[in-house]
Amino acid sequence: MLQHFETLIVCHFHERERAILEACRAYASGMVVGSSVMDGRTYLRNKCFAGFKKSLDAQTELLAKELSANRLHALQLKREVDAADKTMSTS
Repeated sequence: MLQHFETLIVCHFHERERAILEACRAYASGMVVGSSVMDGRTYLRNKCFAGFKKSLDAQTELLAKELSANRLHALQLKREVDAADKTMSTS
């Protein structure tokens, strides 16, 4: 198994946290999922979109909480890896 794999994954999501949440906000505002923000395509404001937005808002709130917990975990893992690397380099 790859050394420090958990740290790699945790840090991957930590580094992309802002982009993930910005994408969720863009989709909730009507941007077409998978489209470029620059092309400005949006969904029609209909019953289907309202259901999607309600579900997305709830999931985004949960995701934000999980990413916040992940942020703390990422910092802890980074400190542990740095300490282990420092110990190994002085050995």
